Amino acid sequence: PSYGFENKPEENELIYRTINASGANVVLVGVGAPKQEKWIFRHKSRMPGVDIWMALGATVDFEAGNVKRAPKWMQMLAMEWFYRFLMEPKRMFRRYFVDDVKFFLYFGRQLLGIYRNPFKD
Repeated sequence: PSYGFENKPEENELIYRTINASGANVVLVGVGAPKQEKWIFRHKSRMPGVDIWMALGATVDFEAGNVKRAPKWMQMLAMEWFYRFLMEPKRMFRRYFVDDVKFFLYFGRQLLGIYRNPFKD
């Protein structure tokens, strides 16, 4: 899809028609987080024949060798996101430090023991 496709109704219609006409029951979406998850959530009802949705993120780029993965030690410490930020700060800054601020707020509250789970009584 083109850049910004998620906000272009005519392009989304073409995607629905293409997937529906193909008879696919598994769809892989790899346009990056959280865009791919949001797109799947908002549009999956338009493709009722699809039983399985997979958000791949940069998996294809990693496997194709287009994007270098973090060193193993960073992967093992769950710091791959930080490595990706260091490699592409302009692209990743908004994702990690603007869009994900709410996550860090909840995470900090949980570490301090003051997070209240909204799903518990």
